Amino acid sequence: MLRHFPEIGQKYRSEKEGEIRVLLYGHYRIAYLERPVHVVSAYAGDGDIAIVVTVYQPAANRWIDFERRRKV
Repeated sequence: MLRHFPEIGQKYRSEKEGEIRVLLYGHYRIAYLERPVHVVSAYAGDGDIAIVVTVYQPAANRWIDFERRRKV
């Protein structure tokens, strides 16, 4: 079950002209464990249709509160 989802973490232009990508973050629950999840989606043209690019569980050492990337 998804909980506290979604919030916009980052918004950026993609390699395709006119396409915008958005990183959404939230949490999902399996049994008694609550885990963070990131969803990257793309919006093209007028933005009526969202395409899910990828979904993953972020690594704690690469993110601050799973919302902002750590500077490497």
